[in-house]
Amino acid sequence: MKRLLQMALVICALGANAQNTKVITGAVIDENGNPLPNALVEATGGAESVTTDADGSFRIEVPVWLKSLTAKYAGLKDKKIKIKDNSQLLFEMKPKKEYWFIDA
Repeated sequence: MKRLLQMALVICALGANAQNTKVITGAVIDENGNPLPNALVEATGGAESVTTDADGSFRIEVPVWLKSLTAKYAGLKDKKIKIKDNSQLLFEMKPKKEYWFIDA
């Protein structure tokens, strides 16, 4: 009986934990529509992060309270997108506009 109660508690705990997270999928592309492999996608204000695969796609599990994700890629502006339900996200990254002045 004690063993049965322990198993029931474990199953309930797993079910409760699953309801506290959601899975978000999507892709990261540049302004020309090319996929960006190894781009960083992170939970804004959270500890979760993933990198995109060869075709620029990602899958991340985040807490249900999380409201946005941020994508980062070297040489491109960071992009923040609000999460709507469990929809797929598309990050379109644009180049950083940096101006360099050389004093001659």
